[in-house]
Amino acid sequence: MLEERLSCIDDYGLETEPRLRSECHKNPALLHRVIHVMVENSQGRILMQRRSQAKDIQPGMWDMAVGGHLIPGEVAYAGAVREFMEELGVLEQDVPEFVEMYQYTWITDIESEKVTSFHARSDGPFSPDEGEVDMIAFFSPVEIDELIQSKSVTPNFQYEWSLHRKWRKSPDIVLNDYPVFGICHCHRCERLTDFRCSIQGKGKLVKADYWNRPVPGFGDLNARILVVGLAPGAHGANRTGRPFTGDAAGDVLFRALYRIGLSSRPDGYARGDGLTLTDVFITNAVKCVPPDNRPKPDEADRCIDWFQMELDALANLRMIICLGRLAFESVRKSLIHRVGNSDNFKGVAFGHGVRFDPGSGLPGIGGLYHPSRRNLNTGLITSDSFCDLFEKLCKDA
Repeated sequence: MLEERLSCIDDYGLETEPRLRSECHKNPALLHRVIHVMVENSQGRILMQRRSQAKDIQPGMWDMAVGGHLIPGEVAYAGAVREFMEELGVLEQDVPEFVEMYQYTWITDIESEKVTSFHARSDGPFSPDEGEVDMIAFFSPVEIDELIQSKSVTPNFQYEWSLHRKWRKSPDIVLNDYPVFGICHCHRCERLTDFRCSIQGKGKLVKADYWNRPVPGFGDLNARILVVGLAPGAHGANRTGRPFTGDAAGDVLFRALYRIGLSSRPDGYARGDGLTLTDVFITNAVKCVPPDNRPKPDEADRCIDWFQMELDALANLRMIICLGRLAFESVRKSLIHRVGNSDNFKGVAFGHGVRFDPGSGLPGIGGLYHPSRRNLNTGLITSDSFCDLFEKLCKDA
């Protein structure tokens, strides 16, 4: 049986070469097209499916009733009709009209989806595929909120539900997308491009596959908290393709996140390890690993555009926690660029545990020493002291 090929696109929504499903589901650089259908009945209740316990990912969790990959060359509306019929067992004559609500990019540590979401009204009857779905049921908005509170829904549906509520209030909603494709395929800085592509594993990592691309952010797009480092580590994020993953700094950071309930596990070692984040997003000010861990000023400036787009995509952001002085200065410069003047940032300087509120609708800024192996080994910080101050900054968000 031939493996399914998925419809991949670039930042402009233009189709690129179709890629195998297995390729797309282990490489966030391959942005592929997906459709969702939010089905609502005549009583205003939303249809949801409970994922089969046999699923490898998120078994038993409640999710969108209809969703699937688009076939290369297929328009979104036709794909929505096809998936509606296949997943709910509906005959063609019983398919309702679909209204396109919005498009957004959904990123996880293993894949990136360009989602087109539709709204449809239907009371059924439905005959879902029993091999794919444990059950389907209609829920009121209040009941959905209760499912979310009990952590019984997939992270994707929780994000989708927040967008759907905004769409109900303002059908002309325009979403700022996370630029995952643009980041992963960026070659603006020749020095950084050459350096990151040259890195190979040594010792126990000699046979490891290295990401060796710019590293996009990772986490909850509904997040109130953004954690920013300076740049990927050569044998950490540059190897694994996920920020703060695979090195000593990540060990400390994920332990801190887990302690306060923002991470599903206390460690993160590779993409696909099952780690998920709640209410926090992690990125770096500079997306490529630089020689000697020091980007040049012009290289940092070229990444400001990507950081601005990340800020646009994180609509609920309340606090930016900067790990290290250079990350703090890069974020400060980005925010000054964002508002067009530096008046609100006079006298602002990096400090360990310091918090600053710049006003003007901007998120607060906090500073912490970077949890690098060097800072830990010299005793500048300890894992416990870092966790304590990190928790305090998060509570202020």
